[in-house]
Amino acid sequence: MASRRVKRAGLAGAGVAGGVAGGLAVQHAVARRLQKKPEVAPLAELATPAGVREHDIPVSDGGSIHIVEEGPVAGTQILLLHGITLSAAVWHYQLRDLAGAGFRVVAMDFRGHGRSVPGRDGLTIDRLAVDVEEVIGALDLTGVVLAGHSLGGMVALRMLARDPDSAAGRGRIRSLVLVATSASPVRHRGFPLARGLVAAARPLLIRSAALSARLPGPTLPAHDLAFLLARITFGEGASPGQVSFTGELTAGVPARVSAQLLLEILRFDEEDTLGSIRLPTTVIVGDHDLMTPVAQARAMVAAIPGARLLLLPGCGHMVMLERRREMDEVLVGGRPAWRVA
Repeated sequence: MASRRVKRAGLAGAGVAGGVAGGLAVQHAVARRLQKKPEVAPLAELATPAGVREHDIPVSDGGSIHIVEEGPVAGTQILLLHGITLSAAVWHYQLRDLAGAGFRVVAMDFRGHGRSVPGRDGLTIDRLAVDVEEVIGALDLTGVVLAGHSLGGMVALRMLARDPDSAAGRGRIRSLVLVATSASPVRHRGFPLARGLVAAARPLLIRSAALSARLPGPTLPAHDLAFLLARITFGEGASPGQVSFTGELTAGVPARVSAQLLLEILRFDEEDTLGSIRLPTTVIVGDHDLMTPVAQARAMVAAIPGARLLLLPGCGHMVMLERRREMDEVLVGGRPAWRVA
């Protein structure tokens, strides 16, 4: 019976990886983009860059946040926040590309992901925002380019909502980059299936996620399933190595972590605070993103004064892997060929 419960926990966690990945997988477009899993290891080039500095930062509730960084301490400072079921490793290209150009690039594992450890406050978006604040303080980062992907973008928005001075440009943050994310995943312009799904099945989703949060097991019980769901998150032209790499990251996150954060995502809503952001802001989205579609990006650009949109044709949800050059250019303050729609 216990082993059956563990298996069910893993299956429930699979829903977490999507939906963020689960319910979205049923979209009609997905069928045309899936491929049989090839026998291929993750790209060697996605291994941890040589010379990267790693350390753990204690945080106020007894947890610890694992940090990886590259580049000179005195360089322009870039702080990277990853999405649910990922880790700092997903920013590999940026750590490698930008550090060599004189930038200090810092990526953190959110608590419960990678090598970070939750403390007494558990797993909430509020607590993740506090972790980011404490990491910035511990590293004495100033003039920070803050970039958040998916859940990481939500954490960045919550942190700014908590700190009006930073949102107004009077704190340590210099500019904001919102990557394949949303200010409100299920309100108004939510995920493609979210409006009907939430209206009809939100109580069931919440109960299922709550059950997963209490049971052991990985987010995804099989690497084939991890590959399948990872493939859905990519757009056109993704390499099998990149997909396998993402699938391995997802498969390594406990179901209880994914489930608790999915509950947070279902409840997340910062649409009404976007107008207070006065930081130079870039919103990036792929036009093949099934998880945080273009309508979400447009809504944020319309609400944040002076925000600009970068729409990437053929790109899915994993912008930092799929379109590394455009991602790099935005982080260093460049202006790629903008396509605004």
